[in-house]
Amino acid sequence: MINWREYPFVRLLLPLILGILFSFLWMVALPSYVFIILSLPLIGLTYLKGQYKYRTVYGFLVTLFIFCLGHYLGYHADESRSEEYYHHFLIENEARGMVATVMDIRATAKSYRVELAIEAMSGVEEGQSVSGKLLSYLEQSKAASKLKYGDHIYFSTKINPIAAPFNPEAFDLKAFLGNRNFHFQTYVKTNEWKLLARDQGNPLIAFSIRTRDRLFSILENHLSTSNELAVGAALILGKKDLLELETRMAYANTGAMHVLAVSGLHVGLIYLGISFFLGLLPFKSSTWIWIKTWIMVASVWFFALLTGASPSVLRAATMFSFIIVGQAMRHHPSIYNTLAVSAFFILCIQPYMLFEVGFQLSYLAVIGIVYFQEKIYTQIYIANKLGDYIWKLTSIAIAAQLVTLPISLYYFHQFPVYFWLSGLVVIPAAMVIMTLAVALFFVAILIPKFAFVPGFLLYGVLYLTNGLIFLISKLPGAVISGIWIGPLSLFLLYAIIVFIVVAIETKQFKWLKISTVLLVIFSLNFSYQRIKAYQKTELIIYHTNKNKTLVDAIDRSVNWSIQSENLSKTDVDFLAKNYRMKLGVQTIHSCSKEDRKINPEFFYHGGLIQFRNIKIQIIGSNHLPQYQMPPTVDYILLENNTEVDLSEISEYFNTKKIIFSANNSFWKIDQWKKETDLDYEFFDMKKEGAFILSVE
Repeated sequence: MINWREYPFVRLLLPLILGILFSFLWMVALPSYVFIILSLPLIGLTYLKGQYKYRTVYGFLVTLFIFCLGHYLGYHADESRSEEYYHHFLIENEARGMVATVMDIRATAKSYRVELAIEAMSGVEEGQSVSGKLLSYLEQSKAASKLKYGDHIYFSTKINPIAAPFNPEAFDLKAFLGNRNFHFQTYVKTNEWKLLARDQGNPLIAFSIRTRDRLFSILENHLSTSNELAVGAALILGKKDLLELETRMAYANTGAMHVLAVSGLHVGLIYLGISFFLGLLPFKSSTWIWIKTWIMVASVWFFALLTGASPSVLRAATMFSFIIVGQAMRHHPSIYNTLAVSAFFILCIQPYMLFEVGFQLSYLAVIGIVYFQEKIYTQIYIANKLGDYIWKLTSIAIAAQLVTLPISLYYFHQFPVYFWLSGLVVIPAAMVIMTLAVALFFVAILIPKFAFVPGFLLYGVLYLTNGLIFLISKLPGAVISGIWIGPLSLFLLYAIIVFIVVAIETKQFKWLKISTVLLVIFSLNFSYQRIKAYQKTELIIYHTNKNKTLVDAIDRSVNWSIQSENLSKTDVDFLAKNYRMKLGVQTIHSCSKEDRKINPEFFYHGGLIQFRNIKIQIIGSNHLPQYQMPPTVDYILLENNTEVDLSEISEYFNTKKIIFSANNSFWKIDQWKKETDLDYEFFDMKKEGAFILSVE
């Protein structure tokens, strides 16, 4: 049985996590005197050496203190709650001049995406501090292309809140950016901003960014094809913006996406490499041991900064820092306690990392490998060294997949069948790639003429790795997609795993019985949710951009979809894939505006949709559709800024319900609302999102 006294930080981490989660349910700031009240008895018991005698009370007070600390940190992690937050000083629909520091800049198809830290704002009282992060999009220009980290700029535009998702089950960009403290955004034209000063940021971060850019230019010179450069930049430097969709999908569908996110594997290789080279030096004194220790710690953290300080690399850097210091002190701490320490400190600094998918997957994967890998590996003995090595890699992949599977299904709704096969490729490949990359960087800087040798080898390994991953992704049944589980199913799956672990540790069969019961409950709940979704009949008009239309008429698992020709498969997946998956859609019949579909349940022609007992007329051109006898319809859908007046509609159609598509302009919708006194019911998709109608 596990002795929890050996894992003190595991016991402290749990109340910290619960406190952070509770801060989202009870959004009230804890007064500071709460900590004073809790601290006094803790200090008293410690001073009187009563921790053991009153260990139950002492443990309860410590747990409560950490819980309150988690709530306090979670509440104040949201910068918008600060009295200095810039939005508190804004007046609605009014532009204010602001001074901000550029924290990050990336080129997009139509603009530059710039993360800003607000430093000052016009119209506030003298001496009043202003702060907060703002996501801005700068119009493409030569001046914007030269911006870099640490530059100070002045701009004056209106600030808008980041919108919640407009389509059902769509990616929640508002929550994703909110966890990074970006709650507002703005678009800045070239004539609305100017550069004030250069290089005003943190010198260490600026140096790491310059170094990363220099190393990327070396990769760019030696990796001649886009796929190899993109994968190399992601795997080595954590720069993932070059990855094309096809490459991302190939790695995701084979369960190898984790290798493109710099994490513990990469940090471990850096640690081992530096440890090896420092170990070659003939110094043995205690002073040298500590010098070597801090060199390794500094190197690990510089690599973390160099690769963008993602949650996974921060976790790994923190964990390895404790391992390195522990070894210097001749201590060998438990890996579980080390993981808990790293998570505890990371969450104290950035509580919202708890909600990062990468952060969650990273910790779960390491826990799975540490606990299950050896148990899985010892089940099969292979005398052949190569076979034994392959089985060891496979057991690592199985162990990691076992613990991350529930949360992967919850977030990504798919299972990569050949994850074990891709693991045999990417794990050794990553080791070779990292080694060759380090060699390339050193040779390119010290002996540029010979850099082509490691550059050629690096290109070859990347080319072979990509080829094998694409090959695996095309194997029959490479991925099982469309798996939809809810929060209850996620909880049940992890409860099953926990009770299996308890059964292994206690060697008592009763815990397996509980796991079996939970598995039955999971199966019944999953089946019930699928049947419930299958029985749904809905008509959905999706929130789309200008000149684009997507309408789904879903009857049980069959979907009749009306979509404009300018919608690509990527567009359709972004808009509707998750919701279709949730409703269990199996068959999709796509219809263009020219199609005529006749079915006992569905009819579509000339913009007229009849789905069971519901009729909707789509009007997107500048004239009314012509019928010998205008039909009575339940809804009129106006789109693409049609010039048809509501008065014309009232004379031609018998309806009282108007839907304004999101592909109309705001001014046009306002014009429609004001132009008539007719008693219409309006649904404004521009503001309210997708129109979803349950059909009987």
